[in-house]
Amino acid sequence: MEKTRKLSQCLQVMLLIQAFWLPVFCSGALAQGPVSEQKVAEISSSGGLCPTGPCGGRTTVFADGRWESLSEKGIFDRAQVDQLRQEIQSADFAMIKSHPFTGECPEAYDGSSTTYVFYIGDRTEVLSTCKYELPDTVPFTTFRKLLRQTNSH
Repeated sequence: MEKTRKLSQCLQVMLLIQAFWLPVFCSGALAQGPVSEQKVAEISSSGGLCPTGPCGGRTTVFADGRWESLSEKGIFDRAQVDQLRQEIQSADFAMIKSHPFTGECPEAYDGSSTTYVFYIGDRTEVLSTCKYELPDTVPFTTFRKLLRQTNSH
């Protein structure tokens, strides 16, 4: 009986240790989820006037190559998405953010603005054309090139 009680206590301690340390050591892997749900990038536009009201849209690219917009879905070539991911990971976001947008946001006069969201592991970079003077370089050019394959942006 004593042996069973000690074994039970030992198992309880092991479960407590596992419950504490598993999230600590595996948080990055657990937070990202399955590849099919991992976002690579999003682009959204807002502002302006369309016949039915304010204009806007959003397209999301996932690590498995899928893309989704508000009205369409599709699949990009996986190599193109991998190239975009590499460019996002190597982009110098601190340098990009060091160039603030100093003009008047086009949304102020019925124009539209664009917001890019890049996902790098557990970090997210959000860059708006009304906040930063975004360069015409990678990863922005690669992302726009991908989007031209769709009718969503």
